[in-house]
Amino acid sequence: MSKTYVLDDKQRQLVEKNLKIVPYFLRRLPCKNTEYEDLLSVGNIGLIKATATYDASANNTFGTYAKNCKERFEHQTGQYVN
Repeated sequence: MSKTYVLDDKQRQLVEKNLKIVPYFLRRLPCKNTEYEDLLSVGNIGLIKATATYDASANNTFGTYAKNCKERFEHQTGQYVN
């Protein structure tokens, strides 16, 4: 079952500010069998999840937190982005 993430205005702004991160990483992904649009969707969903679970008081930047989320995804799926 999938989880629904509800973002407040500040979180939406954070997502919008960082939307270019996903295509940046996709350009570096040596993938031939998966459609770009599918990976873009998965990456954007990951960005939304990272934004929804990010805790600004945890003494790390959102970029660091999002990078850790990306690395967990890579470990779980076996798809690695350089």
